[in-house]
Amino acid sequence: MPIEPVITSFRQKLQAVSGGTKANFLAKFGTIHAKWHMAEMMSGGGTFNGSRIGFLSFHREVATVYVARFDPSIMPLTSPGPPYRQTIDKNTDPLMFSHALEGWHNLVHRNPKYGPSFGNPRKNIKMKIFWQFHEFIDGKFQHWLSANNLNYDGLDHTQV
Repeated sequence: MPIEPVITSFRQKLQAVSGGTKANFLAKFGTIHAKWHMAEMMSGGGTFNGSRIGFLSFHREVATVYVARFDPSIMPLTSPGPPYRQTIDKNTDPLMFSHALEGWHNLVHRNPKYGPSFGNPRKNIKMKIFWQFHEFIDGKFQHWLSANNLNYDGLDHTQV
């Protein structure tokens, strides 16, 4: 299955906005991030330029660019709260796994121990813990893909 046009378009946009300073990237990405989350809340699915893009695909693409370009030393958060539920990994369907992981992810973003900005998509991207948390999520995603003999590029990125 060829990669969806929304991923190609999203990658091009991320490359374009990552060419300057970290502050400039965060300002430009903040708008993209907030719009994705707004579409997620309004319709149950995040979008980029009007096209659906799944939770795991959106965050993987962003974390990959951010870490490579602005902070290669970022390490995954070691013990997010609430604790990661191992039952999430038992989902063998990519969409079910994505939904389960997203549900837990949302609980972590609302955890008061990280402060009120951690739940705000325009502000949380400026917090190191945001990137550490999303590296944790991406690690879980990569492990799940491997355990289920799946390839990232072969997924339906409009859903996952």
